[in-house]
Amino acid sequence: MIVSASRRTDIPAFYFDWFLNRVKDGFLYVRNPFNPDIVKKMVLNPDNVDIIVFWTKNASNAVDKLGFLDSLGFKYYFLYTITPYGKEVEPFVPDTFKAIQTFIRLSSLIGKRKVIWRYDPIIITSRYTVDFHITVFTEMADMLKNYTDRVIVSFLKLYKKIESRIMKLGIKDIDFSERVRLLKIFKSIAGSRNIELQTCAESIDFQSFGIPAGKCIDNDLISKISGSKIDYTRDRNQRKLCLCNESVDIGAYNTCRHFCLYCYANDNIKIVRRNLEKHVQSSGFLVEVPSRINNQNYNFSI
Repeated sequence: MIVSASRRTDIPAFYFDWFLNRVKDGFLYVRNPFNPDIVKKMVLNPDNVDIIVFWTKNASNAVDKLGFLDSLGFKYYFLYTITPYGKEVEPFVPDTFKAIQTFIRLSSLIGKRKVIWRYDPIIITSRYTVDFHITVFTEMADMLKNYTDRVIVSFLKLYKKIESRIMKLGIKDIDFSERVRLLKIFKSIAGSRNIELQTCAESIDFQSFGIPAGKCIDNDLISKISGSKIDYTRDRNQRKLCLCNESVDIGAYNTCRHFCLYCYANDNIKIVRRNLEKHVQSSGFLVEVPSRINNQNYNFSI
């Protein structure tokens, strides 16, 4: 099993202590996000978990606690998003320099193969122009060139639930030729620093321009990290354009405290705050702790 921790929330930033408690107890419970009465029990031990894939924008709370996972024999890697936006876009994400410093500290500890940089999403506005992105991407690549082997990029996806909040930024679309130009420049910048550039779930095929479509959860990378051949099929629960291999996500929607305007995982701040009140570090659930774990109203799949 591949554990995704998590597309739905930032576990390293906000729930890493809860996660370590779950590892100590050897299990956790995950609700089906579309049918909360369906609950799955996940057994957490190195025999059952091939690898843990952490998704984060702030690993500062996790860096010094990874030794516990190492001592138990867990394998893992990080998908670490660092973007150049201000607080009007990412209200509670660390500023870019602090994020890079944490990225470097993490990479120095666990190795650059296990820390993938995500420059995602690429948002174009009158402030965040194409030239702006080229400048900051160059600066960031210079700082990260010795600390990662790969960068994954994608353009903003206008999910319906985010339109009302993101459009107030004055989002500008850029045509096919401008997207190709930008990614070719990114590829050149990254490549000259020995960083491979890949795209994530893009509707445009950039592969003819030498820019491969990537997989954030990647069999080949997992095989290299784990030291044994891993062969999972494509995850059919993800978007059609997503090439990631099959994993089990242990997070919950409407629980991330970064409150990024472009985030598809949060509906609104009020719901997130209500869910935060239901989080208990000792619980098997991330949120919405039931009073009786074996309540007959729940359909358990183990």
